[in-house]
Amino acid sequence: MSEPARKRQSPEFRRRQILDAARDVLLKDPDASVQDIADAAGLTRQLVGIYFPGGGTGPIFAALFEDFAATIPNFLSEGIEAIEIGRPDQAVRLDQEALREAIATVINAFFDWAEGEVREPWIFSSGRDRPGSGIGARWDSVQGSFADTLIALSPNFAGSPKIRIALLIEQEGFASLLEKLLTGAVSRDDAFRIATERFFALYTVVLPALAD
Repeated sequence: MSEPARKRQSPEFRRRQILDAARDVLLKDPDASVQDIADAAGLTRQLVGIYFPGGGTGPIFAALFEDFAATIPNFLSEGIEAIEIGRPDQAVRLDQEALREAIATVINAFFDWAEGEVREPWIFSSGRDRPGSGIGARWDSVQGSFADTLIALSPNFAGSPKIRIALLIEQEGFASLLEKLLTGAVSRDDAFRIATERFFALYTVVLPALAD
């Protein structure tokens, strides 16, 4: 008996179907193949290749990253007030309790966003850049933009490459923590404590020292 004809769907529907299947598969196995994704979507590997040409999982990862990146502007616009409260050049002027509250506000905003909007923990891992995806350069751009946002809120730090590098390093560490949070390797309470202490030290010790 011949296989029933597959219902014709719009290209956008098929792309969404493949990406949704990829999210589910990659959540369980970040090293899943195109065939694994095709099987989960109920499609052939060849059909997946038509919608995501280029070979391998790279084009699929690139599309997933674009979806992820699209959530960032909304998050920044909603969280900018909290970020401004905890801006680095104001840290030394706040008492410790007020500073910790400001840091807690920012961290919780990040955690809420990650747990509510991000379904791809692998994006926060050091192995996020896959062959053919171009994610490495895009990730650097996202991280750089966020560091520049923090610096723009802190005029005293403007033009300091040391401050920018310190922020980028801390952001990468925070990304690793987000991956562990989303994969269940660390509880939210423990992740919160780790992030709070790291950023408290960053704002009160590291950045002021580098600004001198």
